Amino acid sequence: MKERVVLFGDSSSRPEGLVRALARAGFVLAEGEGNQSSQPDLVLVAVRNADAELERAFGLVHERRWFGVPVIVLLAGSEPGGITRALSLGAADAVAAPVDLAELCARLEARLRLRAEMQRAAGAGSLQAELFHAIEEVASAQRPDDMLEKLVRRLGAGLAANHCACLVPSADGRYARLVAVHENPTLRDITIDLFHYPEVVEAVVSCRTVHAPEVLRDALFLAHLAQWPDSPQVREIESAAAVPLMTHRAVRAVIVIRTRRGDAPLTTEQVGLIEHLVNSTAALLEREDDRADDARRQGLSAVTDPLTGCATLEALDRRLRPEMERVRRYGASLSFVVLGVDVHRELVARAGPRAGEPFLAELGDLLRTEVRSPDLVARYDGDRFALLLPCTGPEEARAVINRLSARVQALSWDHLALPGRPRLSAGLATFPQPGVTRVEELLAAAEAGLAGLPAGRSAA
Repeated sequence: MKERVVLFGDSSSRPEGLVRALARAGFVLAEGEGNQSSQPDLVLVAVRNADAELERAFGLVHERRWFGVPVIVLLAGSEPGGITRALSLGAADAVAAPVDLAELCARLEARLRLRAEMQRAAGAGSLQAELFHAIEEVASAQRPDDMLEKLVRRLGAGLAANHCACLVPSADGRYARLVAVHENPTLRDITIDLFHYPEVVEAVVSCRTVHAPEVLRDALFLAHLAQWPDSPQVREIESAAAVPLMTHRAVRAVIVIRTRRGDAPLTTEQVGLIEHLVNSTAALLEREDDRADDARRQGLSAVTDPLTGCATLEALDRRLRPEMERVRRYGASLSFVVLGVDVHRELVARAGPRAGEPFLAELGDLLRTEVRSPDLVARYDGDRFALLLPCTGPEEARAVINRLSARVQALSWDHLALPGRPRLSAGLATFPQPGVTRVEELLAAAEAGLAGLPAGRSAA
């Protein structure tokens, strides 16, 4: 539909043929004295002179509260200073007789084009401001799905779109998980058939933004209609865009925006701003992924000794304290063993500290594979290891020590060029026992039994 022009003033003051010229130019005309239910695109006031008659016409325009609508004045008389007077009253432009109707129509069209461009620029600026605040809100979210939910909510509000959603495609590209949808925030974590989203499928395959300003003229949607000719859904869409959210060079999610039939279509400028916001969100998600990986690695290093694969002393302490408390509450017993190995120190003295690392790595692997699943093997200190044996009395613990000693003796260590056959020594403490009430006292009892005792003997 062409722009609406409302005519005010004295009809006898209008240039001859004005209405016909405007109609031929495609303008929709209405008389200003009637009731106007909607705001026009332009007001045209025809008066003889810029006097009280023009002031009255401006008063009628102001009563309508048509803010921002340009008013063009046509002066039929030749009063000096009439154009200046009209402009001072608030006219966007004024033309004095004789009026060239073709030139007038061209000037009106140029005026309306300029107004439309200014409105689009203002809208883009408003959207930019909205997206700036969106970045701040997305960055404040704690979880990835919360980030995506805030992104969708902000985009939907900023664009006033009929449909705005975040979809996480499946590995085969046939389905997607709905993370968030602007128009119905209660919907989430449901499976969507991507057959109904051809723009999303294309965005996933191409890893590029898909923009269809006119869906019913877009090849992608026309191909979809060919497969589903009675599709009511596609025929209700005016325009659509699907923007892939890429993290670590892969499509993590797709933001899809659709406008309703008859609404303003998505412009290239709007889609560009959406891309900026989606890319910024992707960068934030990558940063959070890296932080999570760092935290995971730090957590792993806190519980696992990198050389032997056994638990760290910190992990042993975290496990030993609740195990002792469990014994206090429910009875039974536990055994704690400190293991030493004689050959390692001689090897280190002869060839340096790093020469003993392969031996400790293999010994740690052997110990971990030889104990039960409830038991814990930890690197205690340097070349010493610790065994935490829940629900194990002293006799059972000695049997474990003897079995481990036999395995160490039976294993071939020739590839490590050890100075001799490795032998284990062990210090054993059980709980409960007299004089041991705390973790530190249990450790001290086991360490006291280690000095000079061969495998199979203990301090207990």
